Amino acid sequence: REGKPLIGTTLQGIGPSYASKILRFGLRMGDLRDWKDFVPKYNKFIEAAKYNFHVEDFDTAKELDQLRILHEKVTKGKMLVDSLDYMAKAVQDPKKRIIAEGANACMLDVDYGTFPFVTSSNTTIGGVCTGLGVPPQAIETTIGIMKAYTTRVGGGPFPTQLDDANGIHMQKVGHEFGATTGRPRRCGWLDLNVVKYSHRINGYTSINMTKLDVLSGIKELEIATHYELNG
Repeated sequence: REGKPLIGTTLQGIGPSYASKILRFGLRMGDLRDWKDFVPKYNKFIEAAKYNFHVEDFDTAKELDQLRILHEKVTKGKMLVDSLDYMAKAVQDPKKRIIAEGANACMLDVDYGTFPFVTSSNTTIGGVCTGLGVPPQAIETTIGIMKAYTTRVGGGPFPTQLDDANGIHMQKVGHEFGATTGRPRRCGWLDLNVVKYSHRINGYTSINMTKLDVLSGIKELEIATHYELNG
């Protein structure tokens, strides 16, 4: 919500896109295959969006012109495939290896993160199965990527956050700025509680720790091992 930076959203429309999916009136890429069928679906989508999201009137004709160009591009370029069939063949092909990379950290998972300070999707290992349509047993290796310190962009709880010279050092040396918005990330000491929690959910076969060099020059390092609340 613009003007209410409670969560720290990127304001790119990700939340409304997922909301329309869950409310079951969202448009999907497959709908672009047949333009004659797409237009009435689009009109129904606009009406539903106006009702659910209080969308103001805008130039639908202009957007349809843009979507028609996209329709022609994806159909002529044969960019639409049956993803379940496509992935099944890739999984069964002994000459192929599939690598799935998570875009957000575990604590931003819509179900297991620090709700409501989360993204709109599952960023944990389960997202591989739901997002790609591959069975759980097809996942052979799960690698956890972690920094030698903790960062967070936007709102949300951050027990080890540093607002001192060390936090500024991590931010500047580590180039800690949001990939989408460019906002400076909050930085702090490594929180092992988060690492253990993430491992419990994802079941890592190994962990890759990055940016250890960013801590060079800091005389004394601290690590969070547990939390205390009301004694």
